[in-house]
Amino acid sequence: MTWPSSRQLLAEVARLAHCFHWSLDILLDLEHGDRRRFLLEADRLDARAAADARDSG
Repeated sequence: MTWPSSRQLLAEVARLAHCFHWSLDILLDLEHGDRRRFLLEADRLDARAAADARDSG
């Protein structure tokens, strides 16, 4: 198993905090694999919101 670099960890935590409004403690307690799964879900949510915006605009 590889660990994320400090820069990657910061980017992951920042994105999840922005998307889900979770605290730093919660985000840092997540295992790397769990953070990655939540990031994928955030990407799906963003894609869905972008598609909805295109469809309604």
